[in-house]
This record gives sequence, C-alpha cells and structure tokens, in this order.
Amino acid sequence: MVVITLLNIVVVLMAYLSRDEKHRYLLLWAFLLLILVLGIRYGYGNDFFSYKYFFDHGSYEKESEDPDPGWGLLNKLFKPFGFSSMVFFLTVVEHLMLYDIIRRYIHPNYYWLALFIYLFNPYFMLIGLSMMRQFLVQILGFYAMEYAYKRKLLIFVLIVLICISIHKVGFLLVPLYLFSYVSKVSTKNMLLLAFLPTIIAIVLMYVKMDLIIERLIELFGESGMKYGDSYLNSTVLSEEYRVNPKMVLRYVLYFVLLIRNYNFLPNSNASRLFAIEVTLGVLFIPFASISPMAIRVSWIYSMVVIIAMPFLIEHERSLKIRNAVMLVFSILLLRDYYNHFFSDIWGAQYLKFYTIFSEYAIYDIRLF
Repeated sequence: MVVITLLNIVVVLMAYLSRDEKHRYLLLWAFLLLILVLGIRYGYGNDFFSYKYFFDHGSYEKESEDPDPGWGLLNKLFKPFGFSSMVFFLTVVEHLMLYDIIRRYIHPNYYWLALFIYLFNPYFMLIGLSMMRQFLVQILGFYAMEYAYKRKLLIFVLIVLICISIHKVGFLLVPLYLFSYVSKVSTKNMLLLAFLPTIIAIVLMYVKMDLIIERLIELFGESGMKYGDSYLNSTVLSEEYRVNPKMVLRYVLYFVLLIRNYNFLPNSNASRLFAIEVTLGVLFIPFASISPMAIRVSWIYSMVVIIAMPFLIEHERSLKIRNAVMLVFSILLLRDYYNHFFSDIWGAQYLKFYTIFSEYAIYDIRLF
C-alpha cells in the first residue's frame, strides 16, 4: 500500500507540474515512472497467479473457462521470454496508449486530475493490474470510441474483434458505434439520458431482485452468473458493491457537470461521446449484488470518466461548483481507495507490493 500510494502521489505531482509548457515533458516522465514500477510487479492482485498458471500450463485451473484465442496467442508469443516479460509488455502498451489519449484530449491544466482519477479509483489502475485481459480491452475501448466517432467502421470492427479475442467482454464495445450518432442530442434528451441510469440505480436499491436473478441465470447460465466466485466471496462482494447513497452521489455529481457543460464540449472530436459513455456503466452497477461480473462489466464503460471528468471540469463556468464537485468527488474517491486495501475481497492481495526482484518472487519463478 505504501509503495503504490507514494508512487501515485509522485506521478500526480509530476502531472500537475507539467501544466507549465516548460515542464510539459513531465507528463511523459510520469507515465514512464508508472511503467518502470508497475511493469516489474509480481504476485500483485487476485488474478495474477491465475494468469501465470495459464501462461505456464496453457489452460486455466477451472475447466469451465475456455481460453480466448487472442489471449492464448499472446501467451504463446511470450512463452520463450517468460511471464514477467509479457506483464512488462502489457504495462508499456497500456500506459503509452493512455498517455496518448490524455495528452490529446485533456487540457494541460487538468493532466493531474486525469491521473488522479486513474490512480486513486481502485477499480481502474489497481484492479487493472490484476485483471489483465479486461484492462487491455478497456484501454483499447478508448480507440474504439474514437473510430466510432469518425465513422470508420472497418477499423472500429477490427479493434472490437481484437478485444473479443482477448476477453468476451469485448462484445460490450459494439454498442459504442451507435453512440457516434448521438453527439448532437438536445439538452432535454441529454437530461433524460444522464439521469435515467441514476433513477434506475436508486430504485433498485429498494427492489428485491429475485425475479431478475432468475431471468439472468436463464439468459447467461448459472456458471456465467457466478464468474469469479472461485476467488471472490459473493456474499462479501454483494455487501461491498451494493448500491448506496455515496455511490449514487458520485454519479449525480458527474451528471450535474454533464448537463451543465455538455453543449460547451467540442464537437470536433469524440469528447462528447466519452462524456455520454460513462452513463452506460451506471446501468450495470446495481446488479453487482447478483453477480461479480456486473461490476466488472460496468468498468468497460465507466473508465472513460478518466477523460470525461477533466474536460467537464474544464468547461464548468462556475468556480464554486467546479471546486465543490472536485472536493466531494476526490473525498469519495480517496475513501474507496483506502478501503480497497482493507477489503475482505482485495486487501490480502494488494497490501504488499512485490517485484520480480523480491526474494519470494525469485524463488517462485525458479519452481517453474
């Protein structure tokens, strides 16, 4: 916890200093520092050793899990060089892509905010270090949205197919192409689009979902609904991800900014689409009490808040609203970040940061 937290603070500080044109290079340096430290991690996160097992044996420990062809091919390509080389490669690719997106979409004054959200929201960087396949899909999703906006269908389809070959959750990128047609929606329709997911979430806080569970099991199968239960206690997960007032408040704050500033966002790039995409993620969150997969699905869409929140803050005209939203949003984020390290689900796998040079890591590598 200490190592990761200090790393995050230094990186956010470097991004803050990069506001000055003379120090703009510090943003790249910040990402290179992230790559250097995170790329040599070992045994960090709940899924790390499951991926290592697949790398070493060509299959998962659970027979019901079929390897995705793209992920299987990537493992084979790095087989001669070892699992740690693939982890480092993915860290480099993912963070350079994220650097490219932030540099092109975010005003330099808010580089630090984009990185603050990425690093201190525990369900982005921290969980991304563990769920390697889905995290790669989430990063590629930024580019899928860009090409959807440009109406370049063939490139969009190619990116989506690559994502699907890495993780089946990549299918959820398909609807993003339809979003390329909603960048000019009216303020009235935007109000409905923004608050409808929140209203649904609030209603589901007080609704018994037995019938919904039965229908979802019929649709996806019992094994699909219980994806991840082998390492996650579903009862604890239900309590941790149950829709609560703090969760709703965080998204209400976002939607307030969205409604107030949507018409001021540039229509010359995909920024409006990124802003709208976050609303899709909210729809899945209430179902986390049913299946762990629901919360993971929501991250496919909600991770774009890394980009959306900074440029909504940038276009907010009221200094008081801007500062109030940033303060409350940051407090809620830091609260989740701290609780993550002491969670019954994640804590044991995230409190200590080991590298490939750690004594126990070297010993473990020799076993294989």
